[in-house]
Amino acid sequence: MYMFEKKVKYSNADSVCRYISTTIRDRPFSVISITGFPALGKTTISRKVRDIRGIIKSLHIQAESWILPLRKRLDMGISGSSPRAYNVQKCRRDIEKLLLGEGIDLGIYSHSTGRVSESGRDTYIKGASLIILDGTLFSVPELASFSDIVYFLAPEVPVDWYLFAIDRDQSERGFSKRSAEFHNRNKYYDMLKLWDISKSGIDYTLIAKIERDSSMYEITYDLQLGASYEIKKDLDSEVVK
Repeated sequence: MYMFEKKVKYSNADSVCRYISTTIRDRPFSVISITGFPALGKTTISRKVRDIRGIIKSLHIQAESWILPLRKRLDMGISGSSPRAYNVQKCRRDIEKLLLGEGIDLGIYSHSTGRVSESGRDTYIKGASLIILDGTLFSVPELASFSDIVYFLAPEVPVDWYLFAIDRDQSERGFSKRSAEFHNRNKYYDMLKLWDISKSGIDYTLIAKIERDSSMYEITYDLQLGASYEIKKDLDSEVVK
């Protein structure tokens, strides 16, 4: 567990994950995507669903295995929330191989180096009844089409997410305050673009309410059918208040 995770309580994540598990309970094989805004618990939810189904029977795969190096993303002027930040075609080919029962080599992304490791790990589909695709990338239409169900995490109050994400980047990833503010502002507007192109393929939206006391954050999810939720477009005006 990352150190920042110790500052976060996911108040109803277990019940949400049990519900997610029931939606695929009677299927002999399923692919689900847990997508949406950074820092809202995609990986936490993915791991909980995996554990409910059983680690041996589930594969949890993160989109960061296909992300471009940080230096290249900075040169391109994009954040890790933009589909352009990933090798989408390789990701698609790899998932197709998984669905055919073939093994693929997945690198592990390091936030300290800003790169995917050269030495990967083999992941095999054999025996798995569930593939969990975890990451913002998996809501884009050409990848969402692989999933039986797509869940999208979105903030109830954008400025609460923004301040929360800044704290995470400073506490866990060594960002300065200024660089964390710039980084997460770019992520927010990249996520709005992603939301617009992804809405038609989203089955459920998880609206995340973020509350904070002196030492802890608490995230509570409201599960809504489809993608009718309206995300506020202008983060900057909210930050200035």
